[in-house]
Amino acid sequence: MKDANDDALWVQRLIDAARRGVVLDLQAGAPATQYNPSTAHEWPLDRSIPASAIRTVMSEVMRGEHPDLDPRGLRIQGARITGPADFTHITFSYPLHFSRCY
Repeated sequence: MKDANDDALWVQRLIDAARRGVVLDLQAGAPATQYNPSTAHEWPLDRSIPASAIRTVMSEVMRGEHPDLDPRGLRIQGARITGPADFTHITFSYPLHFSRCY
């Protein structure tokens, strides 16, 4: 069962990384066998970001709630994105990068 605070915690982690201009790297420290997205079903739960948290970040930025994001945008590496990724009607004026994600 998903904890009610999961989204809020992920939203904060994503915003913090975007403000600092760093990649939110969830594969750091993982064994090399967990670098390949085809093995995402074996990844630990702490590498699972709810798609709804990404949508929340994008929505908040669109509304001007986070004017201090780094121009490099939102960068995520080695994450398993869970749930439907519905970015309908979202205008995100920063780059959005997914690397080695599933």
